[in-house]
Amino acid sequence: MNTEAWLSRLQLMGSLALVLVLALALGGYFVRQDIRLFESNLQAMEQEFLRNHRELLEREAANVKGYLDHLLNRSELLLKERIRAEVDQAMQIVETLYQREQGRRDAADIRQLIVETLRPLRFFDGRGYFFIDDLEGNCILLPIQPEREGSSLWDNQDDTGHYIMRDLARAAQEPAGEGFSHYRWYAPGDNTQMADKVAYVRRFEPYGWIIGAGEYLSVFRADLQREVLDWIRTIRFSTDGYVAIIANDGTLLVSPTVSDMEGRNYQALRDPRMREVTARILAFSRESGGFLNYTWVRPTDSTQTLLPKMAYVIRLPGWNWTLVTGLYLNDLDTVLNQRRTVLQEGMRERIWHTILMVLLAAAATVALSVLYARWVSGVVAGYRRDLGERTTALQKTARALDRAQSAVDHAIDERKIAEEQLRHLSEYDELTGLPNRASLRNHLCQAVSVAARSGHGLAVLFLNLDRFKTVNNSLGYPHGDQVLQEMARRLRLAVRASDTLSRHGGDEFVALLPELLHRHQVGAVAEKLMQAMAKPYRLDDRPEELVITLSIGISMYPDDGRDVDSLLHNAAVALSKAKQEGRNNYCFFTSDMDARGHARLSLENRLRRALERGEFALHYQPQFQITDGRLIGYEALVRWSSDDGLISPVQFIPVAEECGLILPLGAWVLKEACRQNQHWRDQGLAIQPVAVNLSPVQFRRQAVGATVIEALQASGLNPGYLELELTEGVLMENPEQASAVLRELKAMGVRLAVDDFGTGYSSLSYLKRFPLDTLKIDRAFVQGLPVDRDDAAITTAIIRLAKSLGLTTIAEGVEIEAQRAFLLAEGCDRLQGFLWSRPLPAAELEALLRQGGDRSS
Repeated sequence: MNTEAWLSRLQLMGSLALVLVLALALGGYFVRQDIRLFESNLQAMEQEFLRNHRELLEREAANVKGYLDHLLNRSELLLKERIRAEVDQAMQIVETLYQREQGRRDAADIRQLIVETLRPLRFFDGRGYFFIDDLEGNCILLPIQPEREGSSLWDNQDDTGHYIMRDLARAAQEPAGEGFSHYRWYAPGDNTQMADKVAYVRRFEPYGWIIGAGEYLSVFRADLQREVLDWIRTIRFSTDGYVAIIANDGTLLVSPTVSDMEGRNYQALRDPRMREVTARILAFSRESGGFLNYTWVRPTDSTQTLLPKMAYVIRLPGWNWTLVTGLYLNDLDTVLNQRRTVLQEGMRERIWHTILMVLLAAAATVALSVLYARWVSGVVAGYRRDLGERTTALQKTARALDRAQSAVDHAIDERKIAEEQLRHLSEYDELTGLPNRASLRNHLCQAVSVAARSGHGLAVLFLNLDRFKTVNNSLGYPHGDQVLQEMARRLRLAVRASDTLSRHGGDEFVALLPELLHRHQVGAVAEKLMQAMAKPYRLDDRPEELVITLSIGISMYPDDGRDVDSLLHNAAVALSKAKQEGRNNYCFFTSDMDARGHARLSLENRLRRALERGEFALHYQPQFQITDGRLIGYEALVRWSSDDGLISPVQFIPVAEECGLILPLGAWVLKEACRQNQHWRDQGLAIQPVAVNLSPVQFRRQAVGATVIEALQASGLNPGYLELELTEGVLMENPEQASAVLRELKAMGVRLAVDDFGTGYSSLSYLKRFPLDTLKIDRAFVQGLPVDRDDAAITTAIIRLAKSLGLTTIAEGVEIEAQRAFLLAEGCDRLQGFLWSRPLPAAELEALLRQGGDRSS
C-alpha cells in the first residue's frame, strides 16, 4: 500500500470517528436542552399560578379596603343626611298640624297638639327623638327628660365649655333657618363620660321654635359597622375565595370557615393550630401586612382537614380591623400534574425527533467524508491552481481596501457636517432660527468694541410679547410655538440686515441696532416693530384671529452703559417701566429708573428684616353706631415703625404683595388681632368684632380657611368676634372659587365684609351669590357729602341696595358732622373716621373699651 492511499484511508477513519463523537455530543446536548426546557416550563407555570392568585387576593383586598375607607370618610355626612331627613319629616308634620288647626283652635292648644304629636315619635332603632326649644333657650319638648321641659337650657355646656343651646339657636337663626351643630353629651348608658354628637335644627317661624334631632357619631358608626360586616360575609371570588375580618383585639368578626365563632376571641378556637395561625395573622398585620401562607380548613369540608392556602393581610386603622382575603392552594398540585403529563409527552416526541435528525446528519457526514477523502488525493495537483486563486484574492483585497478608504473619507465629510450643525444649534434658537442668548452676547461684545473705536452709538431693545402666557394657557403650547415663529418672522423683517435680532428666552427677544447717531432713529425702529406685531394673525386650525402687542425697553450706548451686562440690565429695567405704563409701548432707560429699583429693593430687604425683628404693630380704627355713637367694632390697621421712623402702609404694602411677604405679614396681622381681642375679653371687657383686611395675594395663594382656623384656635377667640374684609376685585377674579372659600369661612361663624364697595364691580349678581354681612362705603364717595350730587346719589343707592339684601352698611372716612347727618338720614348703620376717632394704638382702644365705648359726645 503506497503512502498516498494509506494517508487517504487514515483520514477517512479519522473523519468517521469525529462524526461519531459529534453525533453523540449533539444528541446529548439536545436531550439535555429538552429536559431543561421541561423543568423551566413547569416552574414558570407554577409561578404564573401563584402570581395570578396573588394579584386576585391583593385586588379583592384593595376593593374591600377602598369601600370601607369611603364609608368611614362619609360616615358623618351620612349621619347628617339621615338626621336631616328625620327633622324634615317632623317639620312636615308640624306645618301640616299648624295649617290645619290655625283658626280652629287657639295658639296654646295648637302648640300642645304639636308637642304631644312629636313626643312619642322614635327613629334610629328607638334611640332617636325630636326636641323643641325656643330661641331664648327654653325647653319645650324633651321626651327623654320631660322634667326639664319649661326650664332654660341656655347655659348648658359640654365638657369642652361649648354652649350647646346657644349654638343650636345660632344654627336656627342662619338666613336659611336651619343648620347643623356639633357638641358633646353623655354617652348612651354612661352618665360619667361625654361623646361627640351631631344635631340638625330648623326654625319654625310662627312660634319662634327650634325643632331638631341628634345622634351620637359613635353609635351611628357602630350601626354602620354591623351593616359592613353583613356585606363582607356575602363576598366570594374565584372558586373558594372569601374575605375574613379580625378585630385588632383578636375578636373574629367575619370568618366563613368558623362562622359559629364570630363575635368571640380567637383564643376560643378549638383547634390549637388555628389559634396559632390567627395569632400569626394579627402579628403579621401589625408589622407590615402582605402575603402569608398557612393551613386552614375548607368551609365545605366536614372532616375539618387542614389544607394549604394563601392569604393577603392588610390592616384597616380607621376601623381597628385586620382584613384577610384567602384562596386554597390544593388545586395547584392537580393543575401541575396535568401540565406535567402534557409537557412530558411533548418532551419525548422532541427527543425522538432529535435522535432521528442526529442519525441523518451523521449519515450525511459519513458520505461527505468519503467524498472528501477522494478529494484529498488531488490536493497536491491542485496547489498550482490554488496559487492562482490566491493571487486573484489578493487583487480583490486591494480593491476592497480602496473602497474602504473612500468610505473613511465619506465618514470624515459627514462628521464635519455634523460638527457644523452642532455649532449652529449652540448659537441659534431651534424654534425660531434666531441667534440665541450666547450668540447675542458675542454680537453685542463685538458691537460695543466697534462703537468704542468709531464713536458711533448703538441701541439694545429688550422686547416682550404682552400677555403671551394667556395664549399658551388657552390655546396650548403647540399653538404658542406657532405664534412665536410668526412673531420672530415679523420682527426679522422689520429690522435692518445689519441689525441683530435674537431670542432671549420664552417670549422675550433682544434687538441690537449698531451704528446709530440719533435717539429718534431708535424710536422709529421701535414704532416699526410694534406696528409689525400689531397685525392680526390667524392660526392654521383656529377660526379666531390673534393680536399680539409688544412692550419694548431701550438702552443706549454709551449713555446707559458701556458693557454688555449694563446695557442688557438697563434695557430690561426700561421694559419693566413700559409694562407698568400699560404695555404696548416702548420706554427709554433713564437713571432715575435704576434709583427707584434700588430704593424698592432696599425697602424689600428692610421689610424682610422688619418681620424678623417684630417692628410691626396694630392700630385700631373704631367703628360706631351712627345713631347713638356706641362702639360696635374696630378695624385692625398695620403700622411699621423702623429705625428710620414710621413708614406708610401705602409704601410698603404694595412691595409686600409683589415679593410675597404679604403672606407672612397678613398671617401675623390676623393672629395678632385675634390674640388682642381675646386678651381684652379675658380682662372682662365688652369686646366687639375686630375687622381684618385680607390681601388679594392672601386670598389667591393661601388656604385662607386654614389660616383663619389657626388664628382662632391659637387665640381662643369666638369666630363671631372676627370680621374679614375683602375687595370686590378679588371676589370677581374667580367667582366660583371665591364663593366656595367664603362659604367655608361663613360656616366657621366668621363675619364677611366687602371693603371699598362701589369702586369695583358693584352688582347684585355677586351680592346675591356670596354670603356677605357688611358693605363698606368707600371714602371716595363720603368725602363729597352732602354737597356733591353724584357722591350723594351713589351713597344713597348703596345704602338702599344693602337694606334690600339685609346687609349692614359702614361709611369710611367720615370727618365732619354734615357727612354723618346725611348718612344718618339715608339710613346708614355705622361709621368710622376722624369725626369720632382716629386709629388708636391698642392701649388707647383698651381705655375706650373700659369707658363703655361711647364717643358720640
